[in-house]
Formats: sequence, C-alpha cells, structure tokens
Amino acid sequence: MTTALSPRSIDRAADAAAIARIVAAEQARHPIPGVVVGVAFGDDEIVAPFGITNVDHPLPVDAGTLFQVGSITKTFLGTLVMRLVEEGRLDLDAPVRRWVPELRLRDEDAARGVTLRHLLTHRAGWFGDHFEDTGWNDDALARYVELMATFEQQVPVGTIWAYNNAAFALTGRIVEKATDRPVEAAMRELLLVPLGLDHTFFFADQVITYRVASGHNVFDGTARVARPWALARASNCLGGIVSTVPQLLRYARFHMGDGAAADGGRYLSPAAMALMRSHLAAGPLGQWRGIAWAIQDARGVDVIFHGGATIGQQALLHIAPSRRFALAMLTNTSQAAQIQSAMAAWAWERYLGAEHDEPAARAHTEAEAARVAGTYRQPANELRITVAGDGLVLHQRPLESSFRKRMEEPPPIPKPVPLAFCAADRLLLLEGPLAGSQVEVLGPEWVRFGSRIYRRVSEAGTASAPGGVDAR
Repeated sequence: MTTALSPRSIDRAADAAAIARIVAAEQARHPIPGVVVGVAFGDDEIVAPFGITNVDHPLPVDAGTLFQVGSITKTFLGTLVMRLVEEGRLDLDAPVRRWVPELRLRDEDAARGVTLRHLLTHRAGWFGDHFEDTGWNDDALARYVELMATFEQQVPVGTIWAYNNAAFALTGRIVEKATDRPVEAAMRELLLVPLGLDHTFFFADQVITYRVASGHNVFDGTARVARPWALARASNCLGGIVSTVPQLLRYARFHMGDGAAADGGRYLSPAAMALMRSHLAAGPLGQWRGIAWAIQDARGVDVIFHGGATIGQQALLHIAPSRRFALAMLTNTSQAAQIQSAMAAWAWERYLGAEHDEPAARAHTEAEAARVAGTYRQPANELRITVAGDGLVLHQRPLESSFRKRMEEPPPIPKPVPLAFCAADRLLLLEGPLAGSQVEVLGPEWVRFGSRIYRRVSEAGTASAPGGVDAR
C-alpha cells in the first residue's frame, strides 16, 4: 500500500536515529562488524558509520572508510561502455567478435551471435560464476577470455535471464580492445576522473594507506576475518572497485541526472542515460534490467539498483532518479541480506512514500509440492527441494566453485531451511540469513535462485548424478 507522501528534505536527527535503530537491531541478530549507511535526497545527504573495520585489528568505521563495493562495479563499467558507444568506439548490437575475434565458447552459435547488449543485460546464456585467478599482470582479462571456451552454455543467448559475472569480464576485455589500455586504467581515466570520484580505487596498494574494512565470514554466529582480501584481478572490472559511501552518493547523483559530469561538462547524452534505465530485459522476481542496472517499481517510481558481494563484504546502492533519492550501504560481513532489506524498506517508505512488498507464505497442495520437489544443479551449487510433512525444505550443497576455492576458510554450507509457496511459481525462504528470499519456478526444467538458474537433474526421491549438466 502507499504510505504518506515523501518528505521535502532529510530530517537529520530523526533519520539518523532511525538508521541507528535499524543497525542496532540487525547487529543484535546477525554478525555485522561494520556498516556505513548513506542517503541522498534532493540536495541533502546523511552518512552514518557504525562498528569496526576488522574483528582482529579493530578501528572504528568512519564515513571515509573504504569497503569493496562488489558488483556495483558492473554499473561503472556499463556507464563507461555507454560513453564509448556514444564516441563510436563500441556498438551495443554488433557481435562482440568485432572487438574480440579470438573469442571461443563451447557453443559456437553463442560465440558468433552474442552482443554487448546481451552481456550488459545478463542474457549471454553461459554459466557466469567463474572467478579463476589468471594473474596480476595486464593480460589477466585476455587470459580469462581464453578460459571461456570451457564454460558451460546453460541456455541459448537471449533466452532465460541469468546473472553472469563472466559476461562482464568479457565486456571489460572489449573495453580494453576499444581503448588500448588495461580496463582499470580505462575506467579511471575515462570514467572516475570525469565524474570526480577521486577516492575510488581498484588495487590494494592504492588503498593500504587509508582506513580499509576487512571482510568477514560467519561461523556459528561469530564473524571471522575472511582471507584473501581481494578478488583476482580478472574480476576487477566486474566486482573490484573499493570506495566509500560518500563516493557512491556522488556517483548516484550522476545517475540521477541527465548525463552531466561533476564539472558540469557533458559525459553522456540524456538519451544514453535513459537507455541505461530502460526496461530492456525481464529479470528475476518481476524486476527489469537496463544497461547494467536492475530496475524495480516502487509504487510507480522506478528504482535503479545493484548489490555487491565479495569475500566477506556486501554492498547496496538504490537510486530513484525522478525523486533525486539514493541509498548506499557498505558492510564487512557475508550476512548482510537482512540489514539490507530492513534499511531499504525503511528508506523506501521514508523517502519514496512506498512500502516494500513483503511476500506472504500460503498453503500448498500435495500436487504443487510434488511438482517442485527434486534436485536442481548448476556448476557451482546444487539445490534440493524435499517434502517434509506438510512443508517443504531447501537444501544447498556447494559444488566445485572457483569463488569458494579462493577463500582460505570458505563459509559453512548453508543449513536446510523451510520453504513455502508465496505464489504459483515462487517459493519463499522462511528462516535463516536469507529469509525472505525466493526461489522462482521457471517451468518443469528450471528454477532461479539468487539470480542464478538451476536445471532439474532428478525428481523427488531419485539420486542425483554428480558433476555439471550441459543444457545445450
């Protein structure tokens, strides 16, 4: 339902107190060593830091503490791509082999036909959660693209929407070819500097002299420092930016506007800005995807947003351009889903006058339970939905995963959690750190969870076969 009209400005005392209450409540429920919350609304801003940078060597988190923003980086890369499109150096709808003729994929049709638009809207179709370390030299992305010949093509290009990190690695390589420089240098010189983002970095040696948050994984309710600190270099262009909440709010203000840069000069045309926010592809859970951005309706107001997750850090950025509103939050825990949901719900109601839709569990029939029970798999993870009495239970089992292999101490395997139908094609997690998340049933063969797709490999009560599944 729609709530009261949004305010005209930030009430600093009341809003800071509300943010502090939410943080305190969630820190009491989940291990969240440190968090910074920022809100921009109209010409006003508020930034509120809490907690510590590192449970082993604690420093107070302040407004300028650097965190990893994770996949919010993808929106930075998408913004630069649009600049290169407007300069005529790239084309959203040309095959990517125009710039990367050496591209080889397991599916030749995909390699021949995939475009930048497919990559930037997560419709490339291959399994995308590959985080292989290809070294720290300037050829890291080129070597990563060579490995893509082994990636499983789950579905044909342009069909089922599925989140795809590897697609953005390939995008980064295209940017390198178009600009003749490493992607980090291209992003700094052609994006960060023009937008005035002078406290936004890619490499550990750039941030080591500042106050920096360490990531934490959670074991039996206790946060432990996660190592290594950084992702591999090949992941820099899709998840490697290190920044602060004030910097994210400055970046958000650019995306509230018509394409003018920090100095007032023109960075993108209004048409390019509008395209980035357009409903280009249907995404998960009723959302849409634009160029790099996810888009969700907040009672008639489009919110463009992105999250980010690295090794023990999670981030969030929501922007409602028509209301000149942004919410930015950086945390140093792997269990931030609940505090992100709570903060977003408060901010949407407070500043946009709209409540978050909370799905409600409903009863199901035996036939409905039988329809969804079974084992589903993709190369990095397995889901098993079982019937337990009158209810359903979700079991997760990590498989061979380059992301988990990068960690010295991967987080524990998630505990089984109860599920319930909340719609004919959606299942709601009822407990645990991801309570409120949903599994989408895409038909008899596929489900989508955490924006990734899983193919059914067995019915209920049937043993599942080991290994990956090639859906070609």
